[in-house]
Amino acid sequence: MHVRSALTNSCAEGLRNKRKALAMAKFILSIFLAIFLQTLYVNAEEYVDKCIEGKWHKKSPSPETAEFKTCHAFKESSCCNAAFTVELMANETRNLYNHSWHRCGTLSAKCQSFWVKQECFYQCSPKVYRYEDPNFKGGLKGVPVCSGFCDEWYEACKEDQICVENVLVDYNFTKHEENYCPVNSSCKSYQAMYGNGKNLCEKMWGESYKYTLPDADYSNCLMMDPSKKVKGIGITSVPNISLLALILFIMTLMQ
Repeated sequence: MHVRSALTNSCAEGLRNKRKALAMAKFILSIFLAIFLQTLYVNAEEYVDKCIEGKWHKKSPSPETAEFKTCHAFKESSCCNAAFTVELMANETRNLYNHSWHRCGTLSAKCQSFWVKQECFYQCSPKVYRYEDPNFKGGLKGVPVCSGFCDEWYEACKEDQICVENVLVDYNFTKHEENYCPVNSSCKSYQAMYGNGKNLCEKMWGESYKYTLPDADYSNCLMMDPSKKVKGIGITSVPNISLLALILFIMTLMQ
């Protein structure tokens, strides 16, 4: 009789300990799940499309109309309006910023096309806001540009001429912000000035762009070229989704 009672008490105590351990495990998993979901939420908020605060940028991205003349890759969610694209195609940036791309002679058509792509990317992309320079309104810092685009830009422009390395600060600017070659400068080929696509992307625009070797799915860099269809930087990766599913499955088993 006493033996049976002892066994019963022992089993009951073991069951209580198991329940306590199970409750503790569920509590720990719940805390972990809450932290994990909060992290996903923050990441998702970070990657919501927005516009930087620039001279010609809209307050927020929105679809554009049939009057959108270029920058078509951004038409469905654009930080620039149709009027900007009309002006860009008609006069480049001469009226937009009083800035000329042709201070060392007229650019070749293939080189000029890359200037247009860069302008579309800066003005219209709702992705670059993540890299807005906190110290300079409307400026960018460290945008990871896929290396292939930088290399293609260099190849397109290497025989064209330019007189400054950094087009943002090295020109002489008038009070109306017109850009001119400095008196002591001379026109050089892009090949002589930059030497390769990496230097072109990382020096022509100061610290705005970072030459980035893409991973397998191009998820670590952005493309300026509207004709290239690649994946952008994602919100939630497959490993994160798999981990979330595993946590939920374990908690279901523990019910």
